[in-house]
Amino acid sequence: MIFDIEKLLQFDTENATLVNQMTGDSIELSLTSARLLAELLNHRKDVLSREEIFQSVFDQHGARSSNSNLNQYISILRKNFFELGMEKDVIVTIPRVGFRISESVAVNAFNEKRADNFFTEDIKAVKKQSDFHAVHYLPIIILLLMSFPFMLFKPESIPDDTTTKKVQQGKCIIFSPSSFSDKDVNDIISVTTQNTGKLDCSIEKEIYIDRLQINSALGTNNQMLFIECISSNNKCISYYFREKENA
Repeated sequence: MIFDIEKLLQFDTENATLVNQMTGDSIELSLTSARLLAELLNHRKDVLSREEIFQSVFDQHGARSSNSNLNQYISILRKNFFELGMEKDVIVTIPRVGFRISESVAVNAFNEKRADNFFTEDIKAVKKQSDFHAVHYLPIIILLLMSFPFMLFKPESIPDDTTTKKVQQGKCIIFSPSSFSDKDVNDIISVTTQNTGKLDCSIEKEIYIDRLQINSALGTNNQMLFIECISSNNKCISYYFREKENA
């Protein structure tokens, strides 16, 4: 189950991760924290008593239930929300009763099965132009300007210098930093094509790939860029996503 919270955070019950969809910052929750948050979100229209939470979150899973334990996990979740940029109080305390998700917090749940690869949601977000906000992709713009100045020109004017590695597969010409090994290039192509379909090199294309690191308050995320340009119509499609182990 995937929960979208205020169109800012995404909670994946399967991976027990809470992710800021704007910055890519991510927190991996403990199993108990994940069960507690899932229980509250699944019953977001109701107030859950402490006894109900003790039973469903702690007792059924062999964990010790107590008021102090529950209060501690609620406090941790609130801290996690704050660290990921959520300004609203997501979890509300109902005195002498229990807890609930705030009525002012918008939550959407998605039951559809996700692709096994972590990058699928990021690719969909980039391709859905109606959700595009330029500020979210500032790192890409900076990367393109710094790493791929040749993209500002027509294909025939691209310089063949020592900072750029060029490989041809069929009618595809693949550009990457010269520091990339063949394995680096193949890994990025493999990950992208798993989510977008087989790379068709029967027509003339130019492929640009790179990897960059984004530093944030929660650590460093490795992110990958894949740009596919069809020479015949000068149209390009870009894919930008996080590497799983650094999400």
